[in-house]
Amino acid sequence: MFGFSVALLLYNVLSVVQAALRDSQTEKRTIERKVSMYAIADEISGVWRGMEIAIPPELWAELYAGLTPRQLVGKLRSLARNADLARYTTYKWSPKRPQPKRLSGNRGNHVSTQRILNQPKAA
Repeated sequence: MFGFSVALLLYNVLSVVQAALRDSQTEKRTIERKVSMYAIADEISGVWRGMEIAIPPELWAELYAGLTPRQLVGKLRSLARNADLARYTTYKWSPKRPQPKRLSGNRGNHVSTQRILNQPKAA
């Protein structure tokens, strides 16, 4: 139950980020089609660790705890306007290319140990 709750909370956070990006950027279709939510989630998880170390929790509370929902939306929009979406683009799917022929490996010169043991002993 706890895992599900955490997953639901994180999905809501990603949805808020996506909505802020969609609202602040000029080309809204670009957000829906070309921005990778995986890349955004990866960026959030990586940056969050550094911010936990660099910025004390008291400063977070001082800056954001007293904001009304309207003020928080305004802050998110202003932050989203500065986002470089080219860093978070998706990649077009393409079929897997066939593996190249191997130039090394078994060339037919392997002899099993059992075959060596079964050979008659020379006198």
